[in-house]
This record gives sequence, structure tokens and C-alpha cells, in this order.
Amino acid sequence: MLTIFGIPKHFAGHTAIIQENAISSWTRLGSRCEVILLGDDLGTAHIASRFGIRHIPNVQRNEYGTPLVNSLFAQAEAAAAYSVMGYANADIMLRTNILDAVERTREVKWPALLIGRRWDIDVAELWDFDTPDSDECLRRHLEKYGKPHDRHAMDYFIFPRGLWREIPPMAIGRTLWDNWLVWKAHASKIPIIDVSAVVSAIHQNHDYSHANGARRGAWHGPEAERNFALLGGFDRIFDLRDATWQLTPEGLFPIRTLPSVVRRFTHAAAVRPLVRPMQQFKRLMQGAS
Repeated sequence: MLTIFGIPKHFAGHTAIIQENAISSWTRLGSRCEVILLGDDLGTAHIASRFGIRHIPNVQRNEYGTPLVNSLFAQAEAAAAYSVMGYANADIMLRTNILDAVERTREVKWPALLIGRRWDIDVAELWDFDTPDSDECLRRHLEKYGKPHDRHAMDYFIFPRGLWREIPPMAIGRTLWDNWLVWKAHASKIPIIDVSAVVSAIHQNHDYSHANGARRGAWHGPEAERNFALLGGFDRIFDLRDATWQLTPEGLFPIRTLPSVVRRFTHAAAVRPLVRPMQQFKRLMQGAS
């Protein structure tokens, strides 16, 4: 039903704990879910072998050693057993409600891109997934300690294989590559569905020691600058606020709030180039009056 893939960083210290938690949660989704790990960072082959999941070691990297999004997605799609794909950052724990969201969406509106808000929690040790009620325990823990992140961050994507035919060679984890995915889906007239109300995406807090220059390097370093150039401009920074539909426990509904309508108008030129001259003409006419 669903192929989930991700690319872990080195399994060392706290990063090893949260990545094992995340990958373990993916494997607990059951027989309806295939898991693929990519990359050759320290410990990835070992954890794939431990969990009995597929491993693709060779992913194209830039001169800084950072994996490239286009290579990651292309290899995962080529190897996937299922036509429904799911990328998740390797620090994201998932619960079984993600499968329910996929099933419900496929029944009424497919193809589509599913994205959602994450919940941040502090996790210092391995989660016990062997208890019969581990999913319920995780739900209660999230309810008690989780904090919703803002709507700019996107840590998982569910999509049909082949949605993005050509992804720019953007560095993963260096900002804006995820915004490009949402912009391109919008430009391709694919429904963008916010599944935050029904999917628990649990982000385990961490530092940025993996990035050149730590957090500032990830957001403002040369790799981030290159990603921005490949994005193609500020007007292509699409995120969760640009979702066109919302999946709730009651069903799937179009998003027609005033902020969403205003945002769609301001971003219209980024997805429909003919709108830009129309907006410029309107401004000229207003100035002449």
C-alpha cells in the first residue's frame, strides 16, 4: 500500500536514539507498509539489517557530502514496491493513523500530495514498541508533552510515484527543497491536502551538529543559498499554508478561509505565469487613476 523512505544521518549519540525510534515506528505500521533506508552514513546498513528492511547505499551527494533530493527520490521510486510513496525525515515517529489518512484520501481524491504539521517532543531514550499498547502510549505521551510546530516546517510527504518528474539537485536538510515540492505540485494542479488533524507526525527534538556551521549553516550557508537559487525565488516558497484541502475526522473539505484565499492570490503568479502581467496591469491602472 505505502512505501516509506528516508535517509538517516550518522547513528551516533542522541541522533542514533531518535533515528532508531523513528525507523522502528515505521516498521510497526505492518504489512501494508514497506520501508526503505537510503544512504551509507554510519549505522544505516546495520539498522536496516536489524529491522529486515531494504537498504540503498548509493545516493548522489554534493561537494559538501550532503545527499541530493533528486537522487534520493529517484532511487526510492525506482525501488518501491508500491505506487504510493511516503518520504519522512529520519527523526519523525509515525503512528498507524497515517495509513488511515492514505486510505481515506485514495477513496475520494487521488492523485494528491499529503502534508501536515508536526509535533515536537523531547525524547532521551529508546521508545518501547514491544508493548501491546505502544501506539496508545505514544498517543498519550504526545498529548501530554507535544507542542505543535509552526506551519512552515514540513517533515513528511505522501504522494503518487512519478509526481515530480525532475527535481532540482537540492541539498536535503538545507531548507527550501520541501517548499519546491509543494510549489511544483501546485503548479501541476495536484490537490494539496493538509492531514494534520488526523496524522500524528512526532518530531524528536535535536541539535544541528550534522550540518556545516550547525543550525546557521543549515539555514544560511552556501548549500542553503544554492537551494534558494534552484527554488527560483521567494514567490515559490510554498508550505502547509498553501494546502487546498483538509482531511478531518469528519471528511475531506476544501480550504476556503480568508488567509488561504489571500495567500493563493499573492502566490498566483508563481503557479500561473500569465497572472503576473495581469497583476502588473492592475497596479498600473490603479496608479493612473
